[in-house]
Amino acid sequence: MEDKELDVIKQEIIDKAVEKLEGNISTKYVTMEELKKSLEAVKAPIVPEEEPGGFTKFVKKTLTSSTEPIVPAQYVNKIFDIMRDYSIILKNATVINVSSNTAYVPYVETRPTVVWIAEGSQITGMTEPSLANKTATIKKAATLINVSNELLSDAAVGPAVDNLLMDLVAKAFVKEFDKQVLVGATTPWNGIASLTGATSLVGAGYAPTWAELHEVIFGLSSDYMVNPVFVANKGFYALAFALTASTAGSPMLDINTKTLLGYPYYANEDMDAPSSGSYAANKVMAIFGDLKQVIVAMRQDLTIETTRAFKFDYDLTSVKVTARVGVAFPYEAAFLLYKSKAT
Repeated sequence: MEDKELDVIKQEIIDKAVEKLEGNISTKYVTMEELKKSLEAVKAPIVPEEEPGGFTKFVKKTLTSSTEPIVPAQYVNKIFDIMRDYSIILKNATVINVSSNTAYVPYVETRPTVVWIAEGSQITGMTEPSLANKTATIKKAATLINVSNELLSDAAVGPAVDNLLMDLVAKAFVKEFDKQVLVGATTPWNGIASLTGATSLVGAGYAPTWAELHEVIFGLSSDYMVNPVFVANKGFYALAFALTASTAGSPMLDINTKTLLGYPYYANEDMDAPSSGSYAANKVMAIFGDLKQVIVAMRQDLTIETTRAFKFDYDLTSVKVTARVGVAFPYEAAFLLYKSKAT
């Protein structure tokens, strides 16, 4: 279907909606012309899901929009799928979809207990569960991508560049999102490494030791030991897997294994890194915990705004993508921070 035909159809829908409401809305507060303008303002470009080069064509259409058009669901879902593939947090966290700027996340403060009783006997000695909620305030994040005007205009290239554009958007958001969840401080929120209620284990020195690693894996309550993992900089694992029983001994850990002391591990470049084989004082060397205890409240919408004015002399189109997400940590003690010596 041609663009002009789509515009005609959209205009007919708006006109009919205005005519239907005309007799029911008081002109004391709003005129029909004002209503019509407001309806025009919220229109987003319509791109059929099966249209070739859909996402690329959608990006081009936003050049003529006066608002930040909402990205169609099929592209949002694809971008979020790519984000989950790349993200340590989204791959393991509890993700809930929200439609407002504040999410109330229910959680259990006191867990119920199970008791064994004789047939027909009274149930006694149980701990009743208590429920509470955490507030996850939705924060706004944006990224800018500059795309060649020729690339956007070439119909033959359009379909091929779709995945590339969505991949760029997903990677940009994932890197920043994982960083803030792990080591963020205050803005937009405190990450795991900054949680005041987190469990802490302070080392006797400035590098991991065999004995302290054992303390780490036994340092959390069994309530939180469902699927715990290690998260650290790659430098931490280089030190851990180099540990030996003696100065001339063989490594005690198998560097080819996919676990550290039986638990999966992830590397993140934004975690504190050692220098010359040791960490600076009072640094979080590693996080140990069940990332399922991270609650991610995600708005299921993305908005896109484009302009050619910003990079006019480079013949580029600037694409701004905006996402909204919030994070809550109901059980801060579910995370253990393995730190280097304080001083």
